Amino acid sequence: MNKESGYRYIGEFRKPMIIFGIVLAGLGGLILSYLGVLVLEIINNPAEVKVVELILAQSRIDGAVIFGVLGEHQIDINLSEPVKLFMFSLIGVLILLVLGKIIETLISAGISIIRFAVIEKNVSERPEPIDE
Repeated sequence: MNKESGYRYIGEFRKPMIIFGIVLAGLGGLILSYLGVLVLEIINNPAEVKVVELILAQSRIDGAVIFGVLGEHQIDINLSEPVKLFMFSLIGVLILLVLGKIIETLISAGISIIRFAVIEKNVSERPEPIDE
């Protein structure tokens, strides 16, 4: 297989690769924008965000969080609702940051696919050097 047929093979898939890269980067950008809005909502009104509500509903911290005996005294430390809400909001934001990194990878993969398709087009259109 010579060089020209290899470039011709890539040339057949150039347009679908560019379209796929644009779709991948575009969807990644949309989802990343949504996650950004969700993080802002968690910061502003954490009790109204479904992710935080789900985490709070699944957590069952009812008794003492820290307990023990100090000398002759029993020590029990309980968490109030605002402290629980803050802790679980922080966990929710960290989870969303991880998802953001995953989506950032999707965007960079889409851009890499587009670059590959464009570079291959430029290489295939370049004339061969003349050997003397």
